[in-house]
Amino acid sequence: MKEFKKGYIYSYKGIDYLILNKTKCFITYQEIFHLGRFNEKFHEPKRVKFTTLSDMETFYTGTIEVNSLIVNGQAVILER
Repeated sequence: MKEFKKGYIYSYKGIDYLILNKTKCFITYQEIFHLGRFNEKFHEPKRVKFTTLSDMETFYTGTIEVNSLIVNGQAVILER
């Protein structure tokens, strides 16, 4: 089963989602636009409930459903 991992960035539909924290029922994420470019933009962290489907975890941002399956390459670890 694919799970979200703290500190990883998941990319979906051109938006990157950094997983800041994960508890039993909730995920705290932060949207990042233009990752790695001069106009990189971080939005405020949001906390949402996630669900577990048969083989993956998923959460809903309000307009986009993000799942833990790897989309457009591999998920990467944020290095600070």
